Amino acid sequence: MQLFYKARRPFRLSLLVLGLLLLTLTLAACGESTAPTPTSTGQAASPSTNAPSSGTVVAGDTAQTTSGATSGATSGATSAATAAATSPTPGVLFTPGTENTPPATASATVSVVDPNAKGSLVIWDGLTDKMASTLKDQVANFSKAYPGIKVTLQHFDSDDLIYSVQNAAPNELPDLMVAPGDYVADLTAAKALQPADKALGQSFLGAYDPKALGSSQLDGTQWGVPYTLSGATVLLYNKKLVPTPPTTWTDLGKMAQPLYNTQNKSIGLAIDVNEPFFLTSLLGGFGGTVLDSQNQPTLNTPQMVSALTYINTLLKDKTVRDTSRLKDNQIEYAFRDGRLGFYIGPDALISQYSNAINATGSDSKLDLGVAPLPNIDQTGKPAVPFSDSQTFFLGAQLGGDRLNTAKTFLSWLAQPAQQSSLLSEASLLPPTTAFLNSDAVKGNPVWSGLYSELQIAQPQPATMAMRAVWAALRPNLEQVVAGTAKPAAAAQQMQQDAVTGVAKLATR
Repeated sequence: MQLFYKARRPFRLSLLVLGLLLLTLTLAACGESTAPTPTSTGQAASPSTNAPSSGTVVAGDTAQTTSGATSGATSGATSAATAAATSPTPGVLFTPGTENTPPATASATVSVVDPNAKGSLVIWDGLTDKMASTLKDQVANFSKAYPGIKVTLQHFDSDDLIYSVQNAAPNELPDLMVAPGDYVADLTAAKALQPADKALGQSFLGAYDPKALGSSQLDGTQWGVPYTLSGATVLLYNKKLVPTPPTTWTDLGKMAQPLYNTQNKSIGLAIDVNEPFFLTSLLGGFGGTVLDSQNQPTLNTPQMVSALTYINTLLKDKTVRDTSRLKDNQIEYAFRDGRLGFYIGPDALISQYSNAINATGSDSKLDLGVAPLPNIDQTGKPAVPFSDSQTFFLGAQLGGDRLNTAKTFLSWLAQPAQQSSLLSEASLLPPTTAFLNSDAVKGNPVWSGLYSELQIAQPQPATMAMRAVWAALRPNLEQVVAGTAKPAAAAQQMQQDAVTGVAKLATR
């Protein structure tokens, strides 16, 4: 089963460039002509003018080329390859109020807050499509509240956001970037950010949940402003089959066993035991960590051996079966169809089943429940997943009036109406302490269950060393699950692989 965890792909672009270079050389050897690289039609808006770069015009949701590639005979394959190798194609530009811009989907009426405020703001986002849609609605509503402030929003795939920032000149950087908090390592390495604690002050940041802030802390500095409190592994369950969630893994096994039925293809528990995020959750429950205080790997430990051994136990006692690891679409259908009791995965899954929250229809087969992962029986402690909240980052060049405009926008997002839209549209918890303590969260079992897990979770370390850790975990975990490696040997190999990976990162 492939869960919705976002895997980092640090070497994807390098391999793409190499492959396309080989393609170009091959075509040249065959007598194909090559052409100059065409002008990208997706260049970001310049912060100094808050308008799209030359070659792009904004017309609602489309970016159209006004001056394209040099005319003449070109090789289509070579031109496309060269363009892809030099620059990813970002998403469309969105400027509220421009011609043909569709209205925001949010139904709330937005009143003008300050008709006299003037300014402009450029935002690049590397969010998932659903979160990006929510942000787009919020930007549209902000423009109604502050009609004198022009906001240009551009959407990227998350990897392409990093690539675009790394290759942007200082005066081409956006005012704000929004992406997973752990991207702070890449963005600070590119010298693209300024610390949020220095630019905004501790009093401004004090409104946010400490766990949400933790996702973008690096080397004692607060680099980002939380957009969500999210990114943890959680337990989803169908309250029509199991009215109350289990508190221990033993209880989970006992409750899941009767739900397996080969005749109607019902499943007790759906989980990807090969997923490193699940392993690190168990590791936390045994008191282990993946890095020490110096950001060096700590994988060859008794706690890691215990976590790997426990996964073997879940397989041997049939808590996890072959049917627990079906493909995503099979699991999703079984859950909606009332044939799945428990589902362990990232909190992003909740948005797929938001219509089953507090389900009251008699024909509904799914009544969604959300709870923290069960406690480890041997330790009596909860499993401790990582979290990785979506975060706004301030561009290194941001200052003066534009910094004040950015602060106005971030302050507006922290208001209850905008915090509520994250919950209702994206099915993600907002990050402000005041909203998290409101009835909207604590009065709803789904959101309070998710909040409980996110308070147990620990922010994923925002360091490059985590790349080496993730790369070391999966192949060795898979061998343990397959029965081709013992837990102790796998832990030892994980450590060796991670140490080697960290050393390679240090030479880049």
